[in-house]
Amino acid sequence: VGNLTLPDCDLDAAELGGQLSWSQPVDLTHVVHYVIYMARNEIDNGSYVGCPPGYMTAAQGKMTRSVGETDFAKPWCRQFMKNETAGTEESTVPANRGFANLSHFLVYTQSSLVEQTSPAVFELY
Repeated sequence: VGNLTLPDCDLDAAELGGQLSWSQPVDLTHVVHYVIYMARNEIDNGSYVGCPPGYMTAAQGKMTRSVGETDFAKPWCRQFMKNETAGTEESTVPANRGFANLSHFLVYTQSSLVEQTSPAVFELY
């Protein structure tokens, strides 16, 4: 997955809405779903802060970002948003979707066995 975009159509400063879109991976052989999360980094100003209740933790290695590829490790606090079926290249983010302390969208491919370990990343701000 790559080239994540989200033209924000919601006029409120602390809310989102629009079509999150991406380009499919070259090889779709084992892809069953795309799993979409909103997330934030568990590290704040160099200190580990952990995830608040209701969030899942996911430590990741190589991230594919919308602006290219960068090698870095980020522990993510993830909040599940939705699944999309393989072959889909977009997902609706309903208007008035608050994002409070969340700073990224993460899109993972998922096979029938496992979710990939490295998501495509879109930074909100």
